[in-house]
Amino acid sequence: MNAITPVRTVPLALISDQELLENLARTPLDQFLIWNGRPRGGRPTSVLTQALAFVDAAWSPMPLRVLLQRTARLSGLHGLSPDAVKKGIWSHQAATPASYFLVRERSRGEYVAVTDIPRPSSWFEPIRAGDLVLSAKGRLDQDLQRARPQA
Repeated sequence: MNAITPVRTVPLALISDQELLENLARTPLDQFLIWNGRPRGGRPTSVLTQALAFVDAAWSPMPLRVLLQRTARLSGLHGLSPDAVKKGIWSHQAATPASYFLVRERSRGEYVAVTDIPRPSSWFEPIRAGDLVLSAKGRLDQDLQRARPQA
């Protein structure tokens, strides 16, 4: 955003129970969101900022379905469209300094990237779809940093 770009606020929309249930039914059970724990930036009124305020535990996978339910009900039946939240997550996985990784649970305690992430802020190299992001032993970005050759 620069001085010329106006801040676009996203009003809360009426999200019917049926619309929410249909959207949740289309959302895979094994998809989660992981926050890298770095400070959030961005516009406070954006869809992404409002939605990601619910993700408050670093490196703890949050079920995507839970996030969609919470954001759809910010104020009674009014909230953020699940499709808008999904779009915001997909398009902002490489935000700086905070990154939010859309992952799939592969086996107990292992989470892999759903999509390519060209510039994740806590990695020194791109993440490809299917790459391990979080193992049962912990964060892979720390392991990669330790294994990286010194310049």
